[in-house]
Amino acid sequence: QAVIEGGSARLDTFVMFGGGDIRVPEGWEVLVQATAIFGGVNDKTAPMPSSSEARPRLVITGLVLFGGIELRN
Repeated sequence: QAVIEGGSARLDTFVMFGGGDIRVPEGWEVLVQATAIFGGVNDKTAPMPSSSEARPRLVITGLVLFGGIELRN
């Protein structure tokens, strides 16, 4: 039930030797710009069909070392 003011938000992450889950509301666009070294970012959010309608955008940035982040709805 979260709402983004201005249509876009950035979440800066840092993961080392561990992991985490990020829950994203359905209908949001997720853009991953994080750097992963011996780790990864797994986007398991539900794909949305292309449309001309503007959707809230969450940009994931940061660094993942020897761990992982999982994005899901």
